[in-house]
Amino acid sequence: LWCNRQGHSEGLNYLRRAQIMFEKRPDTIRQDKVFNQRSADSYTLTMFYLAQAYGALAKPGLSARFCAETMSQQLDHNTSGERSREAREKDPFDCKDWVRNCCSLSDFFVNEAMFWTAK
Repeated sequence: LWCNRQGHSEGLNYLRRAQIMFEKRPDTIRQDKVFNQRSADSYTLTMFYLAQAYGALAKPGLSARFCAETMSQQLDHNTSGERSREAREKDPFDCKDWVRNCCSLSDFFVNEAMFWTAK
C-alpha cells in the first residue's frame, strides 16, 4: 500500500518485516504443506515488491538482488512438478519471458562488473 502511494521508504519497512517473518516462521507452518506453500508464494511476492521499492529508491544493486531472488523462486516453484494441472492452466509459466528477464538482469550485473553474479 505504501509503495503504491509513493511511500517507498515506509513500504520497505513493512516488506523487510515480512521477509524476516517468513525466514523465522514456526516449524508448524514449515511442516504443513499447504501453509508452507502459501507462505512461500507470499515470500516470492515480497521479494518482487522489495525489488520494486529499492528500484524506486534509486538503489539498483539491491533491486537487482531481489529481482534475482524473485526469479529464483519463480523457477523453483514452476519446475518442481508440484503444481497441479489446474494451477498450471490458470497461471502458466512463461519460459521465454523468464529467460528474457534473466538476460536483462545478467546485463545489469555485467555492467556493474559483478561477473560472478551475472553467471
